[in-house]
Amino acid sequence: MLDHWLRELTNHGAFPIEQRIHGKEYLDQYAGNGPVVFCSTHLAMFEVCLRSLVELGQSPVAVAHNGRIVGDQRFPVVGLQVTLPALQVTHHVMTQMRSALQGGESVACMADREYLDTELSSNLLRLAGRLRVPVIFTWAKLGADDIFDVMIQPAPHPYCEDEAAIEENMRFLGKVHGEIRRSLGLDAAHEILVPATSEAASPHTAAA
Repeated sequence: MLDHWLRELTNHGAFPIEQRIHGKEYLDQYAGNGPVVFCSTHLAMFEVCLRSLVELGQSPVAVAHNGRIVGDQRFPVVGLQVTLPALQVTHHVMTQMRSALQGGESVACMADREYLDTELSSNLLRLAGRLRVPVIFTWAKLGADDIFDVMIQPAPHPYCEDEAAIEENMRFLGKVHGEIRRSLGLDAAHEILVPATSEAASPHTAAA
């Protein structure tokens, strides 16, 4: 996977990544007044999106598996000699995310568990809705000219005001997820969307 090679290269120092960032204006609209939940899936090259967010002045807390966390709970940003504060995925991570958001820190988290996962969780959006924190979806695609197109897009209902809004937000993310699967030649027919009313799935990670 491209993300793996980007991480490996980062171990040897900083390097440029050519990007076209779409939706920068939404950061001023939503992130200028308080914390934001940045949400994506593993297929959407979220680590490239994290770098874009950092270069645009954002420093979200990254929710990640222990194997991706370095030093004193830090998460390395691909292509930069920069790390972000990190939360390790545990049974208590939702409580920790809530504390971070209540303390004014933005959070970056995945809606799926790992690459090629076909199950998405809406729990992060439900947490954001309870705290009245806006949700912004981010994803990236590698263009035909080898430049990354990074998308920054508020959820259709950024404040996840009720279960119907959360369900529509998840349908939007699922559509993006499916389009990326198809662009990679994967079978999007197996895409599964966790119902917005389900609390069974755990929050997932910002990087595997």
